[in-house]
Amino acid sequence: VLDSSRCYEILGVNENSSSKEMKNAYRKLSLKYHPDKTNIDQSDTKFKEVTEAYQFLKLHQKQVEKTIKNDVGSNYADFWKKQYEEQYEYGFNHRENFRNEFHIKSPNQEKPVSHKIFHITIFGGLALIALWIVLSEILK
Repeated sequence: VLDSSRCYEILGVNENSSSKEMKNAYRKLSLKYHPDKTNIDQSDTKFKEVTEAYQFLKLHQKQVEKTIKNDVGSNYADFWKKQYEEQYEYGFNHRENFRNEFHIKSPNQEKPVSHKIFHITIFGGLALIALWIVLSEILK
C-alpha cells in the first residue's frame, strides 16, 4: 500500500517538490528501470513501483489542487451571493417604506377577486360559447 511519504522516497524527491521536479525524477527513474532498456534484476518490479508512485503523487496533487480551487470558488460564490442579497434587501425595504409612508399599494400584491366576478367570468364565457354554437348551427 502506497502512501505519499513512501512515494516521495521512491522517486527520490522531497515533499515540497513541484510537479515538474517529480515528473523529471519519474522520467529519469523510468528510463533507468525500464525492462526493455536494462538488464538489471527485478527491473520490471522496480519500474512498476516507480510508475505507481508517480501516478499516486500526481493524483494526490490534482485532488489537493481541486480542493483548493473549490474552496476558493465557493468563497467567491458566497461573497457575491451575500452582496446581492444585501443590495436586494436594501432596495426592497426602501421601496416598501416609501409605499407604506404614502399609502401606495404594491403592483405585485394580489387583488382580491370576488365570487361574483369569478362566476360571471366563467359562466358568462360558457354562455357565450353556447350561444355561438347555437347560432352557428342555426346559420348553417
